Amino acid sequence: SGDHAGALGHLQRALTADANNDHAHYIMAAALSLRGRGEEALEHLQRSIALNPENRSQARQDPDLENIRSHEGFRAMIDSSEPSGRGPRRR
Repeated sequence: SGDHAGALGHLQRALTADANNDHAHYIMAAALSLRGRGEEALEHLQRSIALNPENRSQARQDPDLENIRSHEGFRAMIDSSEPSGRGPRRR
């Protein structure tokens, strides 16, 4: 609905409850990207992909990540064919 600030609060609570929730990290990355907070968005996207490498293919096409798409860190995460970390894969 465009309430990015409210969404960030809800997502932070979700991540406090479960720091290994790949979906919450992914949505946090999208919300932060839309708010122009690129470095933080990249950190959450990286964590999301580390927890669930399938998020890499979604990130390639997600228009909410457009603000960080040109960042070198984004390209490195998306172009990598290796899992970017350890941890359980979650849905």
